[in-house]
Amino acid sequence: MLLIFHIIVATSSILYTAFVFISPTKNRLNVAYVLVALMFVSGAGLMVEFPAKMTQTCEEGLGFLAIVGLGIMAARYRLIKLEARQQKV
Repeated sequence: MLLIFHIIVATSSILYTAFVFISPTKNRLNVAYVLVALMFVSGAGLMVEFPAKMTQTCEEGLGFLAIVGLGIMAARYRLIKLEARQQKV
């Protein structure tokens, strides 16, 4: 059950991060942070539950977290630039 939850959260986080990058807002960024935290916690739970089988998967998960993290950072940067433009107008 935890594995299914983890896969759903991981897939949702990558799709949602892409959406946030296209149309960033503070609330959307907060949701993206929660999805990343859920992905990390569920992945850690899987590591505790199945330590022998999850070593390679954990490496892939950390790479996935890095990609999502970069997407969130890029979305934050875009949001800051958009807010700066609105302030000038």
